[in-house]
Amino acid sequence: MNVSRKLLSAPVCLAFLIVGIVFGNGMMFLFGNNPAHPLGTISLLCEDRKYLFWIWALFVVGGYYLNTLYAYRRYGEQSRALRLLCVIAVLAACGIGLSLKHDVTNWNPKRVVHWISTGLYMATLGLTLFLFLLKNAKRYEGFSAMAAAVAVIAAGIVLWLLLIGKSGLMEMVPNTLLEMLLLYLNFIRPVKPKQAKASPA
Repeated sequence: MNVSRKLLSAPVCLAFLIVGIVFGNGMMFLFGNNPAHPLGTISLLCEDRKYLFWIWALFVVGGYYLNTLYAYRRYGEQSRALRLLCVIAVLAACGIGLSLKHDVTNWNPKRVVHWISTGLYMATLGLTLFLFLLKNAKRYEGFSAMAAAVAVIAAGIVLWLLLIGKSGLMEMVPNTLLEMLLLYLNFIRPVKPKQAKASPA
């Protein structure tokens, strides 16, 4: 999936990221939806409003995709494997959208696709950023701390699901934190390679 340089320009990536943060959080309160409720998830909100999910996917998933590729280019990351993970995350999000409004009383094919797509999306979304930061931790200052932050966010999702249960907030908070991290990485933090240690005389 080739992305043109125009799409990976700073104004486009920043616009997608900001719209994704604002719309991605704001839509969760539409139509009387309560994101703190177990039934206040994106999937349930959009099951009869699929157009809303695809708008969300365009700006939230699309914005994350563009900004991850922008970060790779900004910091000189050439890995094809990481770019493939980005594509898988987008395809997994499409799988979520295509399997909306499935029967939840049995494990039918549509429900299986939905759960697999959701798990794959969450996993690849975190890995596209975590592996990039970890791989380049020796080259750039602060990357180790940011990689640790991504790991904490991922662990928080699992603990939230196990201890509190699913809800719209469980989807909103990690997405927003990762978007804010990309905002910092791409548009606030200077490109600052680590200084090589001077060899002893």
